[in-house]
Amino acid sequence: MKKNSTAGGGSWLIHYLPTLLWAGFVFVLLGIPGSFFSRFSGNASFPHMDKIVHAGIFAVLMFFSMVSSAKHYHAKPFSKYTLIAFIIALLLAVATELFQKYYTTTRSGDIQDIFADIAGCMLGFFMFYLYNLIFFKKRH
Repeated sequence: MKKNSTAGGGSWLIHYLPTLLWAGFVFVLLGIPGSFFSRFSGNASFPHMDKIVHAGIFAVLMFFSMVSSAKHYHAKPFSKYTLIAFIIALLLAVATELFQKYYTTTRSGDIQDIFADIAGCMLGFFMFYLYNLIFFKKRH
């Protein structure tokens, strides 16, 4: 008898597809020169808008990765699997900034962006917490 290779009994790809698509979107954004985005801000640019965008991108990534991990492993909302997802998102935040700093000529990475990415990860974690509170609370 063949043993099921996925912990949750479902397809890994199906559970992680939103996370993988969003991560792919993030990597596509890395390849676009920063000057491309400045044309959208115009004269009425919001102070520190790039930091808000960084936080938003990583909030979505964090939320998707935690939901994917919880679904795939049928894990409790705050398990080792969701903790691993959180750590991977944090490492990705740092890696994207290092990539921009050292491997692109049209982008620059900086420590403030890393802090914005980490803030986004924490926001995504909070969104995941609310998601679980609303949709998966035990009904008596």
